[in-house]
Formats: sequence, structure tokens, C-alpha cells
Amino acid sequence: MPSRYETFGLVYAEALSQGLPVIYTRGQGFDGQIPDGEVGYSVKYNDVNEITEKIILIYNNYDSYSSKIKNYIDKFNWENIADDYKMIYDSIMIKKWKIKFWILLYRSSFFLPNLNQYHISWLFFNKNPISQLWEVQLKFLIKYVIFYINILNLRKNKMKIIKDLLSEQIYKILKNDIINSKINFGEVLVNKNLQERFEVSSTPIRDAILRLKEDGIIEEITRSGAKLIDFDPNFACEVNQLIMTITLGVIEYSLENEQNRKEIIDNLNKYIDLQQNNVSTDLYYEYDYHFHKTFFDYSNNKLLKDLFKKYNLINEILVKAYHKGAFSLEIRMACLKDHKNIIKSIEENNISKTLDSVKKHYLRADKLFKKNIKINWRSCCNNS
Repeated sequence: MPSRYETFGLVYAEALSQGLPVIYTRGQGFDGQIPDGEVGYSVKYNDVNEITEKIILIYNNYDSYSSKIKNYIDKFNWENIADDYKMIYDSIMIKKWKIKFWILLYRSSFFLPNLNQYHISWLFFNKNPISQLWEVQLKFLIKYVIFYINILNLRKNKMKIIKDLLSEQIYKILKNDIINSKINFGEVLVNKNLQERFEVSSTPIRDAILRLKEDGIIEEITRSGAKLIDFDPNFACEVNQLIMTITLGVIEYSLENEQNRKEIIDNLNKYIDLQQNNVSTDLYYEYDYHFHKTFFDYSNNKLLKDLFKKYNLINEILVKAYHKGAFSLEIRMACLKDHKNIIKSIEENNISKTLDSVKKHYLRADKLFKKNIKINWRSCCNNS
């Protein structure tokens, strides 16, 4: 069970290495290593209700949490940790060799000040003590210069990897906060506040914000931070219509191949089963996304895949917004029924019926947006 005070907690990494989800103390050693909700949850150590709730949540969705562990476990791999220590050691060695390099360069200047090409040729091809001494010095100089350059390149590459890892983690956390309405539309992200929150420099923060900009969530980037797009019900409808249009187009491409059709049906059935098993949890949205993404995976059209990916994050936020409230379960069950009709039409090899089912599915969402989004979004924002 979570302790009141914890250091890093090696037991959590050991559990993850065996594919086991974890529950850990909020604000203590392990908290923050992995985004909350990905492979387990942070809890208040003495809150029995919260601990019980998270245990039940993990128990009911065990396979989903367990499957995500592989995305994070490499962080605790001994080889990766050794690489991090090596980078620290290399940074120390750089300072050491830098001092030696400048000492050697200083000593060499006493032997041959104002050295030019003629002098070098004379020294190397004339056998005398001075030329031999300078040859030794020059060889040492070249050796240290090469070594120094290699160390700098190594350090640069390592630092880039670490910065990339940090920015990826920050991006995922911010994206998750936006999806779950912890950060609202129109809100301003302040660089200084984010740096304090994640205890990092400005570089990974900037990279994470640029990723959100690519997703279409950031409207404007300034020196001090970034502003999220303002929410507009008309915009919600436009995004839904865009995704409907490209989905209708991609279905015909993906179902042309007989083998593809069989695999697509298998995947769609898998995701609809997962949706049914998680109809009352937020995992429902993840499987809904994968249901629709299946058609794009088999389209062999990179541009359509990129377009779907770009607007999926916005769509997920909007879908969650209109699924709030008393009719949430009713809406989800209606969507599941639409998904079953889509699968049935594909099994019948009736493309026109499939396209009609997909179109009705998205038009249902469009109608709900126009009718309920203002009320639900206001409620969502007030509860966040």
C-alpha cells in the first residue's frame, strides 16, 4: 500500500517490469515518473475511498493499463540508466580534457610561434631534435583535438535524446490535461509556470507547445507562453464534418482489398468489445478513436492518416464535452449501435450501406453538437 513518505520506490519499477499496474503516493518519490492514469494512479496515502476507487478502476481495465506499460518501462532499463550516468561522467571528462587541451596548446606555442606550412614541412622532413620534439607535441595536439570533438558530439547527441524525452513527456501530460478539461479552451499557458511545474528549462516546454500547435490546439505562441484556441460550437461541427468527409473517402480505399477487409472486421470487433466493456470509463474514448483509426491504418494514404491524426485530439476533447451530463451513457450506447451497423454492412460487402452508416453516425454527433454542446461545455468548464 502507498506509504506516507516515500523515496523513489524501486518496488514500482520492479512491478512495471512484470507488466503490473501500480498505485503510488501522490507527491512522493515515484509520482511524476509516468503520467498519471497511464500505468496506474497516484493517491492520497490516507484516503481509503480514493485508493479503493483506483484499485477497482485498474481491476476493471487491467489489460488496458498492462498493455501501456511497455511504452514506459525502458525508462527504468539498467542500460538506459547507465547511459545517463555515462553522460554525466563524459561531461566531467570534457572539463578535464579541455584543461589539458589548452595546457598542451599553450606549451606548443613556445616551440613554434607563427607556424606556417613551410615550417611544418621543414620540421617533419628534417631529422633534428627540435623537429622530432615538435612532431611529438603536434601528434598529441591532434589526438586531443579529435578526442575533444568526439566527446562534444557525444554529449550533444545525449542531451538531444534527454531533451526529446522530456518534451515528449510534457507534451503527453499537457495533452491529457486538455483532454480532461484540467486546462480549458482559451486558457493561456505561461512558460515560467510550466518550467516551475515540470522543473525543466524552457527548451522542452517550447518543444511540447510546438507539438500542441501541430495538433491544432494552440492558437498563438508568444515569448511568454501560448494561448489555446477559443471554444466555438460552430468549430466543433466543422471538425466533425471534416473527419466525416475524410473517413468516408478513406473507407473505399481501405476495403478494396479482400484480405484487408477481413483484418479490418477483426480489429473493429475487437475495439467494439473493448468499448462495451469500458462504456462507463474514459477508456471508452480511446477505443472509439482506434475503431475509426482502423480504416486509416489500412488506407495506405499518409496524407489522410496525418490529417486524421491532426484533428483527432480536438475531436476527442469535443466528444468528451458533449458526452458530459445525464445522457452520456445513452449517447455512448447509441454510438455503439452505429458501430455495430457499420461492421454488419462491411461483413455484407455492401460499400454503399457502409458509407451510409458512417455518415449517419457522424451526423448524429453533428446534431448533438448543435443541440447540447453549449450547455455541456459550460458545465464541463465549471466542474474542472
